[in-house]
Amino acid sequence: MLDTGPERSFDDLTLLASHICQTPVALVSLVDEDRQWFKSKVGLDADQTPREVAFCAHAIVDNRLLVVPDATHDPRFADNPLVTGDPNIRFYAGTPLVTPDGHGLGTLCVIDMQARQLTPEQTAALEAIGRQVVSQLELRRKILDLEQQEAELRQARREALKANEAKSTFLANMSHELRTPLNAIIGYSELLEEEAADSGVEHLTPDLGKIRSSGRHLLGLINDILDISKIEAGQTELFLEPFDVAGVVRDAAAAVASLVGQNDNQLEIDCADGLGEAV
Repeated sequence: MLDTGPERSFDDLTLLASHICQTPVALVSLVDEDRQWFKSKVGLDADQTPREVAFCAHAIVDNRLLVVPDATHDPRFADNPLVTGDPNIRFYAGTPLVTPDGHGLGTLCVIDMQARQLTPEQTAALEAIGRQVVSQLELRRKILDLEQQEAELRQARREALKANEAKSTFLANMSHELRTPLNAIIGYSELLEEEAADSGVEHLTPDLGKIRSSGRHLLGLINDILDISKIEAGQTELFLEPFDVAGVVRDAAAAVASLVGQNDNQLEIDCADGLGEAV
């Protein structure tokens, strides 16, 4: 809030405090380490004063309404340059602006150049308006928190989109690089099957068929990966296609048959009668 521009929501409360307390000056004063800065002001030209001469600094320390009927008779302020010189403060009343978590930020104060007192009604009104100032400060803090969270979410979304693009690019490149050697394996296995049949070594044909079948299965998996990328990018169309269930089961069994046999295990396939194509 420090060094931000005027805001009507604060200016209205400051003006209301000035009218109710019948003082020429009213301020929303925020205190930091070295100064008090006026977020809103009525009847005063200065934007800030050093903290060491600030009445508000005393109100924050006491954490309660501070009333100074005549500053010239108060040893804390009698030598204060704001009392001995311009603006010649005599009367001061300030209610601390304390957040719900107990942080004292400053005061809502009213000032007069004549010694005086507030009525009980004016005192109660000043404290009530001070609570409204705190509500406005808390609202600003929540708005800033929401804006920061929104900015973080936007940044996270940008990073997620960037990561997704990188993943899609990687999958596409990987699939392309794997497809070429796989197609070569499938093609050579088919050629070897034909040569085995022509050369009279048909006993090699089943193993070569397993190589071809496994290569096609792996190629299908790679194509599925590409399809996932297309789905995420919204560039794919889904359609129904029949497939041979029994054939899929046989291919899966053939792919692991050699591993099963190494450990003297047995793999049995039990397909229901009439098991055929499914969609």
